[in-house]
Amino acid sequence: MTARLFAARSRYVKLYPNECHRVRVNGENLNKENSLNSIKTAKHLLVLLSLTLSAAAYAKCNSDEVGYVATFQVKSENIAEFETALVELAATVNAVEEGVVLYAPFKGADGRYFMMERYKNEAARAAHGKAPEVAALFPAIGPYLDGAPDVQPVSAVCGGE
Repeated sequence: MTARLFAARSRYVKLYPNECHRVRVNGENLNKENSLNSIKTAKHLLVLLSLTLSAAAYAKCNSDEVGYVATFQVKSENIAEFETALVELAATVNAVEEGVVLYAPFKGADGRYFMMERYKNEAARAAHGKAPEVAALFPAIGPYLDGAPDVQPVSAVCGGE
């Protein structure tokens, strides 16, 4: 199992994909007594990391890039399962697909979910979902949806183009 390390001040947080409940801080497993503050720290760290990566990706704007915003309405009884499947899909796409600049799930205040997709070019977008590891995960999301996803194409705005 691959773990990802993030440094937060003098603490190291180790996050294990597909195991949201298993978090180690400074080499020790979290328990109920010490987990609340450590999990808050880990969440804040992940938000900062996401914002940093998004800002870095934006700084390299390229008019050849293409994007999509997929919107999902989820059945209320399946929210936890959907979120787990969506996070696993995003992690796999980012690990496996070469032309992905950004593939990140978001949740709106109205309960809708969004997948922000950004690809180096149209060829990278066309390749999306073709890897067996990714294709195997799409069917897991369908049963949790309350209707078909709405996928809208978008293009990069780099200024002056």
